[in-house]
Amino acid sequence: MEYIIREPEITDADGIHILHKKYLYQNLSEEQRSHGFIKVEYSLNDIKKIIEANDIALCCYDKSIIGYYLLGFVTQNEALNYQYKALNELFYNGKLLNELKVACGAQAIVEKEYRSSGLTNRMLQLLIENVIGKYDYLMSSITKTNDTAFKVHEKSGYTVVGETDTKVFVCLKIAS
Repeated sequence: MEYIIREPEITDADGIHILHKKYLYQNLSEEQRSHGFIKVEYSLNDIKKIIEANDIALCCYDKSIIGYYLLGFVTQNEALNYQYKALNELFYNGKLLNELKVACGAQAIVEKEYRSSGLTNRMLQLLIENVIGKYDYLMSSITKTNDTAFKVHEKSGYTVVGETDTKVFVCLKIAS
């Protein structure tokens, strides 16, 4: 079997949502959180909006969804309000983020047993191909206790653009 990185179809929404809920902070034990987690929760309808906007890349193995990389920006999810606010306060290379074409809410998940295989970067590359022109930058926030997520973002080329007591804000330039 090989990993398949692809654009999802609307029929993938349920599977993506199940994977999403599995790695939500509130659904994990303390030990599980040490391997990475996500905090922004998306509804099934949010996932469908993201798919329709083509703001997601998917990874499958043996017909199972084992990972995704999405941008939650199109959902206008209230859980991202702190990121929208940060656009008015943070700079990237001397420019205020709200003056740039930035998509907030970058979020990636890969099932634990498939990590360290380069899948996150492969999904990110497809996502970038799909959104280049629509956005020039991707932005995410990482809870400071989520070392796994920070390492993945750093390895993917994200740059720290700001931080609070609990979060680090990172940005990735995708357009030249």
